[in-house]
Amino acid sequence: MKKIIPYLTIILSTVFLVFTSCDRRGTSSTNISSEYYLEVFAFDSVSVPDQLVQIGCFVTDYTGEQLGGVQVNFEVIGDFGAISPNRESSADDTVDGLITDLYFQPQGGYGAVEIVASIPDEANPSVTEASDTTAIEVYPYNLELWAESNSIPKESDTHIYCRALNPFNNIQTGNIDLAFGVENDFGSITPTAKSDADSQTGLQSNVIYTAPNSTGVATIVAAAKYNYASPYNMGSDTLQITVTSN
Repeated sequence: MKKIIPYLTIILSTVFLVFTSCDRRGTSSTNISSEYYLEVFAFDSVSVPDQLVQIGCFVTDYTGEQLGGVQVNFEVIGDFGAISPNRESSADDTVDGLITDLYFQPQGGYGAVEIVASIPDEANPSVTEASDTTAIEVYPYNLELWAESNSIPKESDTHIYCRALNPFNNIQTGNIDLAFGVENDFGSITPTAKSDADSQTGLQSNVIYTAPNSTGVATIVAAAKYNYASPYNMGSDTLQITVTSN
């Protein structure tokens, strides 16, 4: 019996040490994980160059609970467009997950872009805690350019018509700035006009090409513009008019 007591003492001591080492009393379990999870998305995955695309982003914790008050940084990866650099997440907004609305602005460019959302580490902003991306494809408008007459005598003129068509449904679109020109300055043309959604000419005002005092072929160029100072065309088309001697 005397030999058993030391063994019992060792066993009880071991159990006590194991128990006390696993005891979490007095510590917080609310910060088991500090990881963030991001879900960024575009309300429209396709768009046109003069249309804003709303962006949403949900921030959650490891349990899936939506978190508010977290700064999220946003960046456009591509050759065009702009987005606000940051927004604060919302714990209650179930539409876009953000305190205030956020939009991607193509600014007249078209092609593929990616929107990147990221959460920087508070202690070291150069380190990213979480990130996610969403893709948007921006398509140009389709322009239909034609003339009242494709063959005119020199020093005469003809009306030029142009429709701006939505690339997704082919519907005629109004209030788009259109710029017109003639290659090699072979004649002259009304430089600008706005598109019209209902007119058979596609334009809100007359555009006239005037032939020079020589014969040849004039190449008319039309471009849809985000604004006239923008380097981007939102769509373009060309037309040839033959200038004759009589």
